[in-house]
Amino acid sequence: MRCFIGININNYGGEFNKIDLPNKSGLSKAKEYHITLIFYKDLSETEVNILKKELSVFSFSKFKLEGDKLIAFPKNDKPELYALGFKDDSKLKALYEEIKKITKLETTEKFNPHITLIRKEVLSPNFKDSKEKYKDIKPIEINIESFGLYKSEPNKGMNSYTPIFTVKLK
Repeated sequence: MRCFIGININNYGGEFNKIDLPNKSGLSKAKEYHITLIFYKDLSETEVNILKKELSVFSFSKFKLEGDKLIAFPKNDKPELYALGFKDDSKLKALYEEIKKITKLETTEKFNPHITLIRKEVLSPNFKDSKEKYKDIKPIEINIESFGLYKSEPNKGMNSYTPIFTVKLK
């Protein structure tokens, strides 16, 4: 199954809806907001259980993020994804590094923290190759109090995310 370790931030949807986003045809607004930390293309039930066991002993402090930039992917005249970028993501990167230390499953995905706001459902193969800062926006403070393992499934043209396991930060 397609899975990822991420941070659910759906409770900030009202704040994200206030961002002045480009009105581009062919782009759909995200229905569920999250920050992906580690993406796994295909995991077996055994691998999911291993991850749950590894994450059950994880400890990390709560922290705050400040989203302050609207980022366009890729760097050309036809972005396929707009996302919220962060002023200082050092604590988020530290969380990512700590999770990578205790989890033994490998991933080839590069860590690129952002919150997807609108996107094309089918992205061109090279969309991750570049990004550009699109514009500064009014900062949004986000409290990070937990993360989890999620199952990702296509659902009526957009992905749906089902929590499998949650880790509360201290």
